[in-house]
Amino acid sequence: MYILAVDAGLRVGYALFDIPTATLQWYRSHNYGALARLRRGAATLIAAQPDLALVVVEGGGSVAEPWQKAADFHRIPYCQIPAERWRQDLLYDREQRSGSQAKRAAQQHASQTIADAQAPNHFNQLRHDAAEAILVGEWALRHCQHLFLPEK
Repeated sequence: MYILAVDAGLRVGYALFDIPTATLQWYRSHNYGALARLRRGAATLIAAQPDLALVVVEGGGSVAEPWQKAADFHRIPYCQIPAERWRQDLLYDREQRSGSQAKRAAQQHASQTIADAQAPNHFNQLRHDAAEAILVGEWALRHCQHLFLPEK
């Protein structure tokens, strides 16, 4: 079972987490450039991921909608959160005094997650959108189990 975490936008970051081991499997960043390409990309990515238990998206509006529609189509639970929510839980107050400061802190925390998981690095430099997707996934592992684990 896996969680797909997404930092929504035309330039999107995503990360895949293995739920039983709570480890990062891979992460990426992609610039779709247009909403129509984002719609196709979200549908293709979700359809290609076997055993997805949850799609969690940071962001809203027209750039989050394709992720929700694709998750709904495949009957995969979907969760949408604002950046402030996961930042409050995962970053110190001093790390989020401004948006740019929070993005740098996310990159530092995500770099540690990547190192711990020994996840493959497909970038020369970790972009903030992929870093934020990694932290969204970590937040979901801690706070969204009720969406993907069967009740006892």
